[in-house]
Amino acid sequence: MFTGNTIDLKSAAQGLAMDVVRDCALSYVAKIPSKLPRRFVPCGAPQHIEAALAHSDIAGIVTTPEHSHLVPEHMGLALAEDPIAASLFLHEALCDMDGFLWSHFDTRIHNDARIHPSAVIAERDVEIGPGCWVGPGSVVMERSVLEKNCHVGVGVVVGLEAFEIFEGVQPRRILKQAGGVWLKDGATVLAKSTIARATFGGFTLIEEHAML
Repeated sequence: MFTGNTIDLKSAAQGLAMDVVRDCALSYVAKIPSKLPRRFVPCGAPQHIEAALAHSDIAGIVTTPEHSHLVPEHMGLALAEDPIAASLFLHEALCDMDGFLWSHFDTRIHNDARIHPSAVIAERDVEIGPGCWVGPGSVVMERSVLEKNCHVGVGVVVGLEAFEIFEGVQPRRILKQAGGVWLKDGATVLAKSTIARATFGGFTLIEEHAML
């Protein structure tokens, strides 16, 4: 599960294309409205900084030199010509730190869960609770949690990568992703549905008794 670890910005940003002006302790790199604690966010314009200041759980900001004066002294600050690309490189650096964002565990499947023989369940980082049903040809990937009495139909994929393109590299590629998927009690996912995992951390959450 997610560890809640923190790291100093200066340590995490070593070798990356950003200049750390004020250090801070961070747990995630994310977008401004993300619901992740101690997150570090990119702000390319004054209105982005203004929006970030409305969130008390943002630890620091990477912005351009011309906008740095808008970031208050109590927040971490880094400078980059391309704040978004710089933040994504930092995010991927956190992803590459084994055990920093996530603590691995062997997959746990309750004895009362029913898994079709043709379904594929990742060998680690999956938890499937009592009364769950995973249907033919379905795939449950790492960092997926199914609570109780969840129904996953035919040919469903739970926990695949989201379509998040890393524009800051050439050739373009899919951004490394850190999050997972959580199906709460009684959630139903019907045939051929796909649920992408959260990009920066935390879970794509399917609420109790929701139906897809």
